[in-house]
Amino acid sequence: MDYSPSKDSNLKQEDFEPFKNKGRADLLILAKETGNRMKIIFLVIVSTYAVIASSERIHGQEQRFEATPPQCDQSSDTTNTTKTAADLDYFIKQGKFRTVDNLIPPGCLAQLMTELNGDDSVAAVFLSRTRLRGCIDANYPYPGGDEEKIDYQIVSKMENDTYKVRVCQSVDGSLRESCSKIIVRFVNRPYRNKDTLVCVLSLEKLGEF
Repeated sequence: MDYSPSKDSNLKQEDFEPFKNKGRADLLILAKETGNRMKIIFLVIVSTYAVIASSERIHGQEQRFEATPPQCDQSSDTTNTTKTAADLDYFIKQGKFRTVDNLIPPGCLAQLMTELNGDDSVAAVFLSRTRLRGCIDANYPYPGGDEEKIDYQIVSKMENDTYKVRVCQSVDGSLRESCSKIIVRFVNRPYRNKDTLVCVLSLEKLGEF
């Protein structure tokens, strides 16, 4: 193959157009077809460097998150969370669940009810804030329903912040009310806001009784 130093030493952008988005195997095939070995060798080097750089960047992102695993279920302090989970921010007063600042709306528990049509699709509810409002601060704590028709009774306490709760909703007609006997647990769930991990007070449904 002939090679002209004066020709290849002054490469223009349009010279590279046929070789964009080509793998190394395709570039080697083009090398044979075009006979321009120096240009192809250069592109192979650039392509290889780009693949390595991209792989290192992705691996670095994975390492950053792996190095800071969610620790909301641990009591130790961590510099990777905006708050720790040494204590769950809730208590019971006058038979109702509360946080230090607010009453937990009954609509938050109602979200965990089994619907009259048999739908049982909600596993957990964020109570405190993620990046935006949780159920406690929500404009509609019980989306699609009337929270004023919801009431609940704490039947008994189990271990690990778990409770048996009877949640009822007033309905029209002879039925008068629809109730679900659910088992719920308070937990701090990890929630990622970009590079920051937030421990969000949440209510999980574990089953029914």
